[in-house]
Amino acid sequence: ALPIWQKDAERRDLTINSMFLGFDGTLYDFFNGYEDLKNKNVRFVGNAEQRIQEDYLRILRYFRFYGRIVEKPGDHDPLTLEAIKKNANGLAAISGERIWVEIGRA
Repeated sequence: ALPIWQKDAERRDLTINSMFLGFDGTLYDFFNGYEDLKNKNVRFVGNAEQRIQEDYLRILRYFRFYGRIVEKPGDHDPLTLEAIKKNANGLAAISGERIWVEIGRA
């Protein structure tokens, strides 16, 4: 069986949001989120298209974190952009309230 931390990390949207710090100071990082943070990369956990289809609001979250972390605009992973383009229409099904809350976090 997988450790509880890893199960939770697998459900996260972005690698940089999938890290956990134990009470003893141990970093649990199953998807290289720490390396992505150091290298200023924003990546989805696992398959980008699958993560997006679980919650289309993750498209906006991707761009919010991208705008805060990445130094060079336009330095997106091509497969990630393709997954976003392919699923962008899914944002139409998200409530205005959820979108407003996410935009307000920027």
